[in-house]
Amino acid sequence: MKPLPVLRVRYADPQQTWLYLDPERGVIAQRYERATRWSRWLYHGFHSLDFPFLYYKRPLWDLVVWLLSLGGIAISVTSALPAWRRLGRHVRGLFVPRRTAAPAPRASIAARSTADERR
Repeated sequence: MKPLPVLRVRYADPQQTWLYLDPERGVIAQRYERATRWSRWLYHGFHSLDFPFLYYKRPLWDLVVWLLSLGGIAISVTSALPAWRRLGRHVRGLFVPRRTAAPAPRASIAARSTADERR
């Protein structure tokens, strides 16, 4: 957990740099540029649900977490079942001996049509 309070300084440079200063220790606590802010939101926002608009709306945050968890479980199950079945087929194929006998000869089309005419 980062110490609070901090002071934010915004620079008017092309990278849109923001510095967060720790007034207690007198050091730069964090430095963000436009790209690192996007990275932070995409990673921490979606992986930790670190969205400030959900912090103080606790029932809404709980609902979002439950729905995302159920979605993750559904995706895992729908992916794991076909994979498990496919692996089972391959493992059974390793232990079941294959047939080596030649298949029975099939009747030709002409022979089948004459047999049908005799009926």
